Amino acid sequence: MPTAITSSEYEFQSLQTVADDAGEVHALWMQPTGIYYTYWSDGQWLLPTAIIKSTFNDTDQFVATTDQAGLIYLVWTSNETGEILFSWANSSKATDAKEWASPRVIPSPQVGGQSPDLVVNASGSVFVIYSIPINEDRGVYLVSSADRGETWSKPMPIFDAVSAGWEMVNQSRVSLVGEDHLVATWADTSLNKGPIGLFFSGFSANTEKPEASIIVSKPVIWNDISGFGENTIHRVWQELDKDQPEIWHTYSNDQGQTWEQSVYISSIGEIPGPSDITLDRSGQLHLTYTYIRDEAYLGIKHWIWNGENWSSDQGIDLGEIEQRGIGAIASTISSNGEIFTVFSLSQEGADYELMFTHRYLETPSEISGPGSGSQTNPEPSIIEENAGQKSTPTVEATAEVEITPSATQNPEVAQPSNQPAQPTDSIMGLVLGIGLAFALVAVAFIVRLLIASRKQ
Repeated sequence: MPTAITSSEYEFQSLQTVADDAGEVHALWMQPTGIYYTYWSDGQWLLPTAIIKSTFNDTDQFVATTDQAGLIYLVWTSNETGEILFSWANSSKATDAKEWASPRVIPSPQVGGQSPDLVVNASGSVFVIYSIPINEDRGVYLVSSADRGETWSKPMPIFDAVSAGWEMVNQSRVSLVGEDHLVATWADTSLNKGPIGLFFSGFSANTEKPEASIIVSKPVIWNDISGFGENTIHRVWQELDKDQPEIWHTYSNDQGQTWEQSVYISSIGEIPGPSDITLDRSGQLHLTYTYIRDEAYLGIKHWIWNGENWSSDQGIDLGEIEQRGIGAIASTISSNGEIFTVFSLSQEGADYELMFTHRYLETPSEISGPGSGSQTNPEPSIIEENAGQKSTPTVEATAEVEITPSATQNPEVAQPSNQPAQPTDSIMGLVLGIGLAFALVAVAFIVRLLIASRKQ
């Protein structure tokens, strides 16, 4: 059953959840007053702490990750300067703002970078990807650091949007397969139409002019990419088909040289909203997303990819909509096999609430994929991939959890503190839904993108 972590007069945006090897789960997010952090330990959440104090107007430009040494890394876009910034801290000391490294500026051809993302390899090298959406340097760039952000490499162009004739580029995402094979996605974007296509590339950190291939030529309102082991890559995205959001997935077991047919993930009568993916330690991919059913009910779905097909796992029914909504969602899986899902809920005239749910997963089987190789091409090109077919994935039995409203007290607004948070069963948060159809998520994204681009 979902319970509240905290509440606030400000919206919780860019939710990030990461798990470390010690079994602890960390949650971070942005609000207009700064970047906030909390963690789950001994069955409770610590009260949120402001770890980076700043002023954020557009707070959807923030990503967090962790490494095998227990360090948490952050990258975000500064609204004040237009620069991309980086910081890190030891997860065992992350509640203390003084333990976070002073923000370092990521090298960039110009200010105004957007959609930063990062990944860390087993050796501790940090790779950051970002987009320059407009102007003469527009494109996708990669930088790296081997000393936790003290020094950075020169920005490496991953994709030249000027030469390709694109008006804009955005939604850059990055992951890793093996020690040093990077994989990335980004969106072709029109000033008038918003995102109009999604692209992919695989490369090493010293590849010159990596090759790019098209994934889909449709409006893509969200995408993510995740690598596992030496060869396996997953690509998941949410596209618009006749103004309706749809979630799609494809994967490769040979570092992106070949791809399986794209699969449409959905349940009849549901419109998906904010989504997130995460991998467990055996390589199973987990997808969580919010949805509207029959234009009246809100819920959260959990799907699992076991290496061969998708199955619908236990979900949550959050009740009728009534001018309520979910603004963001993030999931991660702890080292002891618990899946944590954190999401923000809103209701007209009330504070925003940060909610979570967690449960143990069944013990997964080990998954490995055949194939190996690399993708390093000396000349840039765009290769059309075979279009996927819309076919509903194999679905196993679904367990839906219904939430029955009852009278409870709302949680108080949490102030920065180092005292443990007191969990609450706020049913008001449990029945929060959404008043605007998730089909409008594309419009909101496009409007935000246009506003952001005109600020440059």
